[in-house]
Amino acid sequence: MINALLHPTLNHDQKRYILQETIIGIVISALLSAFFVWLIFGDRNAVALWGEEGLALDFLPQTFMITFMCVLVPSLIARKKRRLGVVAALSAPALRWLPTRLFLRALVLAFMATVVGSGCGVLILSLMPTPLSLNTVYLFKVIYGSVVAVCMAPVGLLAVLSE
Repeated sequence: MINALLHPTLNHDQKRYILQETIIGIVISALLSAFFVWLIFGDRNAVALWGEEGLALDFLPQTFMITFMCVLVPSLIARKKRRLGVVAALSAPALRWLPTRLFLRALVLAFMATVVGSGCGVLILSLMPTPLSLNTVYLFKVIYGSVVAVCMAPVGLLAVLSE
C-alpha cells in the first residue's frame, strides 16, 4: 500500500481515495475472515495446521478471494468514479505489466497473491506450536486477511487510475 501511495504522479485526492478504499477493504476482509473461521473451524477448540481439515489449506481460498474481491469491486467503483469525474486519472501510467481487462487483472493478482501470501502465512504458522487455539486462529486469520487487503487493494486501484 505504501508503494502505491508513494507513486510520484498521485495527487493528494488520489492518495486519499486509495487510502479510503483500502481501509474499507481491510474492514470487509477482516470481517469475512472472522466469519469464515467461525464457519469452518468454529466447532473446534484447537485447529491443526496440516491435514485435510488443517489451517494451511484454508489460506488458498482466503487469499485468492480476498485479493480477487479487493481488486475487482473497488476497481469497478473507481472506474465509475473516474467516468463521473469524482476521482482523476493518473497523469502517467503505472503497472503496465498488469492485464488491461479488469477481470483478468483481478485473476492474475489473485493467483500471484495466493502463491506468495499463502506460503508466507503457512510459514509463519509453522513456527508456532500446534494445534492452534481457536482464538489464535481467529486473530491470525483476521490479521492475515487485513494484510492481504492492505497489499492488494491499492495495486488494483492504482492500475485503474492509470488506465
